[in-house]
Amino acid sequence: MNDAIHMSTDTSVLMPWPDQATALSFLRAFGEPASSTARLKHDMVLEPLVTWLISQGIGPFAADCYSESWPELAQALRIDVALASAENDLYFQSLEKLLAVLNAADIECVLLKGAALALDVYHDRALRTMSDIDIWLRAETMQRSIEHLAASGFHHTNRGRSDLLSLSATGKIKFNLPGWSIGGLELHTNPFTGIVLQKTARVDLDAIWARRRGIVLAVTSAYRMSAEDMILHVAAHLAVSNQFCMAALRGLLDIALTARKYAIDWAALADRALRWRIAVPIWLSLHYADAIFGLPDVASALTALQPSRTRRKLLARYVTLDRILAGYDFRTRQNRHIYLALLVSSPFAS
Repeated sequence: MNDAIHMSTDTSVLMPWPDQATALSFLRAFGEPASSTARLKHDMVLEPLVTWLISQGIGPFAADCYSESWPELAQALRIDVALASAENDLYFQSLEKLLAVLNAADIECVLLKGAALALDVYHDRALRTMSDIDIWLRAETMQRSIEHLAASGFHHTNRGRSDLLSLSATGKIKFNLPGWSIGGLELHTNPFTGIVLQKTARVDLDAIWARRRGIVLAVTSAYRMSAEDMILHVAAHLAVSNQFCMAALRGLLDIALTARKYAIDWAALADRALRWRIAVPIWLSLHYADAIFGLPDVASALTALQPSRTRRKLLARYVTLDRILAGYDFRTRQNRHIYLALLVSSPFAS
């Protein structure tokens, strides 16, 4: 590991393991035989581990991974697994209703992040926890989509906002079914949100849309991004929007599972990141996804995207391996605007 990964001493969240090596041993077993379970049981205390897994949004996945080799862990996570499964059922029921409206109106959409990943790279959709469902619509179809959804009983929950089309260009429109407190559906016309990306990046949305792939739900259909574009989307969202401070391990796991399922064209991915001026956040996310879970054949892409040594040292003041493992949120303690500025690849290019 290079100088961007080091142990810091200012994390405020107690990690549920004695050292970083034990944490990595536990996480690298995700999706693979847990050969070191006996040692892990000896070195880790169950209760804080369960609390940490739930806080990171990966409790159901961990329970599934360790169901045979560490049944006590799976048993301790059973309530979280049940709650996540029930919530996902509600989310997908709401999504099916929305897609039925859009399908009937011949409006195409692309599922983003959680929903697409749950259906595509997780072997059971209940294993990918979610707090909402993100949907990408082309700008020219947004007005029709809003009208059809409103006519079908959906209501937007953006308080005090009536300029929904303007809002969708920079943020998201939140829709829900009447009486539902969860199951929120967020509509975007730009899947790469955040002021840093919108002001400095040049993402080719038309090309991403052209590479979309079909995805089938129970009774409706939608699209997902290509594997390379999905990794770019998840990696950018994790580094820029969430700043590694919200369920960072889940986002890194999303990248790893996508890379394991598909033969990723890393050269094409790196080329897009460089041309779209998002190389730094993509490198940062891939770097830690590889360090924690391992990404097959990613070395050349990391080399192509790697920022300067000085920038890596500055980024390490905000994001480090132990901070990710601890769930540390630097945003309330350090100037996050400096961190965001460090993600900008070419701030003065036309």
